[in-house]
Amino acid sequence: MTGISTDDVFSPSLGTKLLQKRGIKYFLLINPNLFSCARINQTAREIFELCNGTNSLEDISKILSNKYGIDLERLRKDVVQTTELLYSYGLLVRPNDPNPIPQDMFRVGNLEEVWINVTNKCNLHCLTCFKNAGTKYPRELTVEEIESLVKEISSNFHHLTVIISGGEPTLREDLIHILKVIKDNMLKVHLITNGTLLTRSMISEWKSIGVDFVQVSLDGSKPEVNDVIRGEGIFQQVVNNVKLLKEFDLRFSLYPTICKLNLEDVPNMIKLFSEITGRSRFSAAFFAPVGRGSINEGDLAVSSDDYIELFKRIIKDKRLSPMMRNLEGFESQIDRVPPNLTRKLNCGLGTATISIDADGSVYPCHWLHLPQYKAGNIRERRFSELYFKSEVLQRLRGIRVDKLENCAECEIRYLCGGGCRALALIKNGSLEARFPYCDFFKFYFDHALWGVWDL
Repeated sequence: MTGISTDDVFSPSLGTKLLQKRGIKYFLLINPNLFSCARINQTAREIFELCNGTNSLEDISKILSNKYGIDLERLRKDVVQTTELLYSYGLLVRPNDPNPIPQDMFRVGNLEEVWINVTNKCNLHCLTCFKNAGTKYPRELTVEEIESLVKEISSNFHHLTVIISGGEPTLREDLIHILKVIKDNMLKVHLITNGTLLTRSMISEWKSIGVDFVQVSLDGSKPEVNDVIRGEGIFQQVVNNVKLLKEFDLRFSLYPTICKLNLEDVPNMIKLFSEITGRSRFSAAFFAPVGRGSINEGDLAVSSDDYIELFKRIIKDKRLSPMMRNLEGFESQIDRVPPNLTRKLNCGLGTATISIDADGSVYPCHWLHLPQYKAGNIRERRFSELYFKSEVLQRLRGIRVDKLENCAECEIRYLCGGGCRALALIKNGSLEARFPYCDFFKFYFDHALWGVWDL
């Protein structure tokens, strides 16, 4: 694969660290600069440590053969294979190798998702709503304007998802037409709904159009929890309606916003939501004190310590912990990790994500619908022009985790990307401030990297 021979000499790449955790039988090799990480066993550790820039692979094979009395030919094969893998991950280098950090590693990423909030009208008055939705805007985007927008997005961007949100999008009588336009233009479409207005005919049409995913908001495992947040009678109504999604075999999830009012109910939500959806993964949103959420912050806010204690409870429960992650145990001597976590320079603010409000205003994300972060309006300038040339978005793209004072030296910086910049602004006063749930992220990623879920 890499032309490695037993005469070759290797040493750790710049920034690579070998970590050990008490009570764990394997070790962690991590190079934050490369977004690269591997769990290794004792044999791989010894091979790595003997790669000191002086020993050849033949030398290492002989050292280990003499130490353990293992056949030299067998050890040569293991040493070359191990070194080859660590070299391919960028954790080992040859003496004269160029810098293994890719030249384009720090370029701005691609647009991945566009939120189109098709209306501000909503039939509920949820305490956690980040839009303070309820009343329709005086001049919301027409179906013709949305169709033009979708065609432009399709022409200028590829492999992205359009997220249809609101308000409550099912209140638009032309929603089916909007969804069809998106699919006709070869884009993925995800729909976010409160689930109260779903009907058999509606879901049948979604299925025939090819809607890719439906996210249904639900904030509790029982009426006593959910209905305090979302309104009386809503829990049973939603639970009854989502059965139609399952009947038509539409991919969907039940998605809560975790706040003080439902924090203790999360373990019950994990169980119930898995039973209803048939999905083994559980996802949830942090509570964001924006929109109506800012009005109710005192009753709803949750601390980083609260999230840590919740997570500890979940991973202690053998029935629940598999639903919170997708990391397999390993038997091989090298296991690249984490397999289901992506590496990122930031949270995607204004780069991977864009949010378009129901009046055509363009913002860097759905939590930053603030006047000072408005990039423009698609009624005045083309969306692609705003995306590439807006001064607001250009400025935000300069925010990178490796430039944030609280993050620059953190070993997991390229896994969390510095956390949500909107929450940093809202809670700590600046887009470049510390992420308010930093301690929780460190706790979570520590467990993800080590594969340790039993405390």
